[in-house]
Amino acid sequence: MFPFQGNFTFFLSKMKKFQNKYRIPSARAVWWNYFNEGRYYVTICSHNRQWFFGSISDQKMELSSIGKLAHQFWFGIPDHFPFVKWHAFVVMPNHVHGIIEISNAVDVACNVSTLQFISHILTIIRVTFSLFTELSSVLINET
Repeated sequence: MFPFQGNFTFFLSKMKKFQNKYRIPSARAVWWNYFNEGRYYVTICSHNRQWFFGSISDQKMELSSIGKLAHQFWFGIPDHFPFVKWHAFVVMPNHVHGIIEISNAVDVACNVSTLQFISHILTIIRVTFSLFTELSSVLINET
């Protein structure tokens, strides 16, 4: 089950403490509007490229509990962002790759007042993986 329940205020307030603290130079195209519909290729790396998501054994990726959590979060995105479809996704030892598609075809149940804000590709990823990071740190501290 995907842990996003209720409104996004709690998650957005959690994100504020990290804003601009761990920034790296942007690789985004300055000429592209990321509010546009389309498919987006996403790569997210672990801190210092540590092998948090699992390991490779006999040429097979074996997910750790954090890797399983990343997998769970990815496949839960469309449940909470109805205008998003996921396509390919792969978990590697120290990073994840995925392709998500953003569509502006929104059903009437969507909250129109927040649609523009949450439809931004970066917001979707930030909201999803900030909570993922918080839950992962709990798992890391338990081991």
